[in-house]
Amino acid sequence: VRVWDLAAATCTALLSGHTGEVTTLKLTPCGNRAVSASFDRTLRVWELQPHRLGRCWVSLEGHEHAVLDVHLSVDGRRAVSIGGDTALRLWDLHSGRCLAVVLGFEVNSSTKAVATGDCVLVCGAYSTDVKVWEMRPGRCKAVLQGHDSYVRILALMPGGRQVAAGAQDGSVRIW
Repeated sequence: VRVWDLAAATCTALLSGHTGEVTTLKLTPCGNRAVSASFDRTLRVWELQPHRLGRCWVSLEGHEHAVLDVHLSVDGRRAVSIGGDTALRLWDLHSGRCLAVVLGFEVNSSTKAVATGDCVLVCGAYSTDVKVWEMRPGRCKAVLQGHDSYVRILALMPGGRQVAAGAQDGSVRIW
């Protein structure tokens, strides 16, 4: 992963440490850190502050297959990762601890998730529903239904109390 100064068109830092292809990169809301996911089965939390730029804060390990995607909570303190091992993992980004695991998801390139505190909203795997998972104790709390075609994208509304879900048919629903 490279950090670029767009005005100068120069690379200011190289974030090295993954041993496999990087699948996604997300910035925390404050912009001080980035979280990357990789085929090497890890996530890494990177420092982006000028005096610490490029330093790996913590490596998050636990997936048994590639980490396909990661989504951050509104406050940037937690992340949910989606692994090719059919696991959703909820992480504390400061300590690097895995707080909860839910197994058994059908995972593919359309699987999306967003974290809201201890709950995780999930869509994808060719579904018209959005499932709200309570990571502790690992149960489905609610199923949000209403789309007529596959849900392809989720976005938390400001404040994290509502979610927008976009479907293949061009519709967007807000819950």
